[in-house]
Amino acid sequence: MLGERNRIAREIHDTLAQGYVGISVQLEVLAELLRLNKADAAAKHLDLTRGFVREGLADARQSIWALRSQDSGETTLPVRLRRIVEQAGGDGLEARFSIFGAYRALPPGTEREILRVAQEAIHNVKKHAGAKELTVQLEYGPAAIALEVRDDGRGFEVNKELGAMVERDVPGHYGLTGMRERAAAIGGTLEMTSEVGAGTTVRLEAPAARETQGD
Repeated sequence: MLGERNRIAREIHDTLAQGYVGISVQLEVLAELLRLNKADAAAKHLDLTRGFVREGLADARQSIWALRSQDSGETTLPVRLRRIVEQAGGDGLEARFSIFGAYRALPPGTEREILRVAQEAIHNVKKHAGAKELTVQLEYGPAAIALEVRDDGRGFEVNKELGAMVERDVPGHYGLTGMRERAAAIGGTLEMTSEVGAGTTVRLEAPAARETQGD
């Protein structure tokens, strides 16, 4: 029960919570534009906010369906991940996606957790990193799968002695805990490396044996 509660909490954080943050920011900008009587710019941000609402509803529906069924009928992990990366680009950020190795279907739970880790890492890049380049890479090995998210942003200090991340400019940030829990839930590990002024790399590795015949 505790594990299921934690999983649902991560789903809420990675979908509804992030969506509301984006909507809140756009509404604040919209309010300021209306105060300044900038109608054209306000209309543009209103359309953007509507887009965030639609995306939030889609994510919420997907999460609810995932709670009800292990087979949501969604498209493949690389396709879904590529779409997320493409949507992350813009506003001065160049986003690229690449895939290595032979694709194979993985258990729905494994693909879902990998996708959520990617979403959180990409969200962090857009919100905190001030990066110009974002690179997301998916690697299919013989018995494992790896996800790597790299950026060339401001980076931060990593306290290696304690084995913990020190985010001096981002108080109250809990995304890393959720990513580590997701990695552990699929028997994987998550490593984050960063250096002030030199960007950040998040790498998830998880076991993923080849699909057996007849699966």
